[in-house]
Amino acid sequence: MGKSTNIAQRVASHFSGDHNTSRGVRISESLRRVEYTETAGELGALLLELRQIKTLNPLFNRRSRAAKKLVSIELVPNDSGYLQARLVREIVPHRLASYFGLFRSKRDAERALSGIAVKNELCNRLLGLEPERDGPCFQRALGRCKGACEGMEDATRYNLRVQIAFHRLRLQTWPWKGPVAIVERRGNGAESDILVVYNWIHVTTLHEEHELYDLSLRGQSVTFDLDSYKLLVKALTGRADKSHALIELPAVGAPDVLMP
Repeated sequence: MGKSTNIAQRVASHFSGDHNTSRGVRISESLRRVEYTETAGELGALLLELRQIKTLNPLFNRRSRAAKKLVSIELVPNDSGYLQARLVREIVPHRLASYFGLFRSKRDAERALSGIAVKNELCNRLLGLEPERDGPCFQRALGRCKGACEGMEDATRYNLRVQIAFHRLRLQTWPWKGPVAIVERRGNGAESDILVVYNWIHVTTLHEEHELYDLSLRGQSVTFDLDSYKLLVKALTGRADKSHALIELPAVGAPDVLMP
């Protein structure tokens, strides 16, 4: 599964050196036909590619397959007022601004926490990397924690350091009141794709603007996806590419969001 502005060229590229690798040989041997869907623009093509990879699970697109369970990080104060990190396995799209990072596994999230702890001298216990117990954390004994685990660092100061350390991981909140429609037009200008997006989720694609008037998202099942989130944040935040017309839509019901 892939996208290209020249299908013949893209298909031929898979066979130009097909006997150099076992993967190339397997693609050659398994090919029966080539199917394609034309889109009006690149964003629509990328979203369609991601959706079909997640839905059809093609054999040779392992990297973009849906994660079995996305994991994020939330910061919550403990009884002493220090921010603690906890892993979140049930991600709610309309609460994205309270989460930090999206990870494909618990191991990836813990690896990120460990890197943040080392770089910023944060407490491993408060980050959930060490079990709760009396006394200082293990990193404190090595001089890599400033003592928040035993109340030796001021909570306000520690929390500020935590917020600065996690700032770049904070997820983007949805900046509109309801869904938006991104209009991509083909080269001739006569035909278009209208990509309906809500809470960083690609809900559906329409082809005529009058279809927007009858649109209801209620009852539609959509899946929150890490790759689509990253793609849409890049496409819509700042909107450096002004070639896309953007239509703000009224709140026409909310789709049923399925989490991986």
